[in-house]
Amino acid sequence: MKNFSERNILKIISKGLLKVSEGELPNVDLLNGLNKLAGYAYFEHGLSDYPGNYFELIQLSYKPLSSWVMINEENYQDKTLLSQDGNLSDFALELATSKENDLIMKLMKKFRKDEDGQEKYTYVRRFLIENPVIKLLEFRKKRLNHKFSEVFEDISKFYETPPISSQKEKNYHLCKSCDWISDFNKYDQKICSSSSCSKDFTEIAVNESYLRVKKNVMTFIVNPGRAELNILEKINRFNNLTTQLYPFFDVFDIEIYSKSENEKWALDVKDYIDPKNLAASLETIPDYGWNKGFFVIPKHRVNKTYMRAVKNNWKNNQDNVEIISEKDLFKRLEAKFR
Repeated sequence: MKNFSERNILKIISKGLLKVSEGELPNVDLLNGLNKLAGYAYFEHGLSDYPGNYFELIQLSYKPLSSWVMINEENYQDKTLLSQDGNLSDFALELATSKENDLIMKLMKKFRKDEDGQEKYTYVRRFLIENPVIKLLEFRKKRLNHKFSEVFEDISKFYETPPISSQKEKNYHLCKSCDWISDFNKYDQKICSSSSCSKDFTEIAVNESYLRVKKNVMTFIVNPGRAELNILEKINRFNNLTTQLYPFFDVFDIEIYSKSENEKWALDVKDYIDPKNLAASLETIPDYGWNKGFFVIPKHRVNKTYMRAVKNNWKNNQDNVEIISEKDLFKRLEAKFR
């Protein structure tokens, strides 16, 4: 039945769970997801054992998808929709929300009219990725000393003062996994930027003023941006290549140019938990005179099952563009430009 797709059903349920976390219970998405899951279980698998109400669905969402007898997709088996602390898992959050950030889109629109807009835009993106937490005093010093001091007004919109819920025993708790100041829920459980973060943290005194990026900025700009900067740093070790980060206002992530070969490559780094979600998101890489284009999968995502799922579900309609792992990208670079 074409209306039934495991990914689409889980996406609708995840949107409903996100609304539940925001205090909206019941909600249309959760009801729709519940009905579609029941229909899928019955009509596709002949099952009558499926959640019968909101609360049964929420309880099921804590369990690995391998225990959902109606879900068979191999890439989903170890995933859950809710983590044990009651928050949406990274997998569910990725399904439920867009990776576009409204503030970033507004920033692009603003800087396109600016003679130095490309440089300013790239600086803002790097600043956020490299400073998920920063002392307020240090932020002010950087503002005073930078040639584009006016962009800090824009940068400040991506930050917030850590709330009271992030304080414990007169300390903030800086996550050792993601470098973000974590919150704590009423059960004294750490709530971090990612459900995959460890429980280890460093205590920092509350008596100093700090800023942290907002959680959606952490999820959709900082965390994936680290893979982009890591790949850029490795490419910059090639002495005969020049690079541009977020060229043409982020039409892709990295442009590589070889003067000796007179060749340009366009890289768009894609850090998704769900390979099918990634495949569905892939569009064309805008042609700005490059010779080859690559959607690059960071090494921490790569395994044979993941790569196979992405490639099998990708509808490529563009010449000279391919999906490649980070490891294989550098093999190509070594072979071509060393």
